Amino acid sequence: MTDKVNQQLLQAKENYEKSLKEAHEEKKELEIRLRNDKEQLETNHKEELKRVTDDTTEGLKKMTESMQFLNKQNEQNAQTQLKANKQVEEMIHRNTEKVQETVEKKIDLIDKQVKEVNKKIFKKEKSDKDLDKQVKEVNKKIFKKEKSDKDLDKQVKEV
Repeated sequence: MTDKVNQQLLQAKENYEKSLKEAHEEKKELEIRLRNDKEQLETNHKEELKRVTDDTTEGLKKMTESMQFLNKQNEQNAQTQLKANKQVEEMIHRNTEKVQETVEKKIDLIDKQVKEVNKKIFKKEKSDKDLDKQVKEVNKKIFKKEKSDKDLDKQVKEV
């Protein structure tokens, strides 16, 4: 009977050691899988941050180009206004009816040009506002992504 009990104890010990070995192997596999998942998440996060950064950089580049365009338009507008003022002064001095009609025609043309330039400036300012909104949205996405990554890292650490 003691042989049978010893044999059962030995069998139980072998089963326990086998279960323990399997548990250790499962633990190692889980650790490897978690490490791989974490590395993949980090890689995905880096890629997403790069995309967002690239998008933001592109948006800033477009905003810079828009501002440069607006500055150029403002310079042209100022030059147009200076030319118009000079032309008006010269024409007033001539003071004949025919010259006066020509002056009025040129003033109308210049006014139209100025209005067109002002319309372009208005459209550009509106475009800049839209770009600002897009940049803010991208920044919000970055913030949300960073927050979700922190939450995910926290969850991974808890696991």
